Amino acid sequence: MSLKTVPLEIDGIEFQTTQFPAMRALEVMVTLQKLTAGMNPNSQISASGLMTGLDGPAAKRLVMDLLECTTAVVRSPVTKLVSLDKQTNIDLIFSGKLPMMFKVIAHSIEVNFGDFNEGSEDPAPLAQTPGQ
Repeated sequence: MSLKTVPLEIDGIEFQTTQFPAMRALEVMVTLQKLTAGMNPNSQISASGLMTGLDGPAAKRLVMDLLECTTAVVRSPVTKLVSLDKQTNIDLIFSGKLPMMFKVIAHSIEVNFGDFNEGSEDPAPLAQTPGQ
């Protein structure tokens, strides 16, 4: 299995996002597709825009789904690797830093689904409803 890992540094924290395995990517993509079904297919999908209209549990589940493939390298005073697959770790890294969290979510979407359109003339397959 060949899954790419892509780094992102924000405010001195290095995030490492690894692609989801195929079936997990499919599950998350279906959730994203359902949430973006009414969006303009030519519009840019933003991480904070995905949260609009979601109730608390749905937003929390989506955030946890999109962050589970990411780890954070925290360097103070000792370097430690923090997996973002648990709510306590997400709270540890992002409390008081929601804009940072949205950047990491957008990065996760890009790493996992950014090349989805390669070879396609369709600009945004996540924004289509089934059967289109």
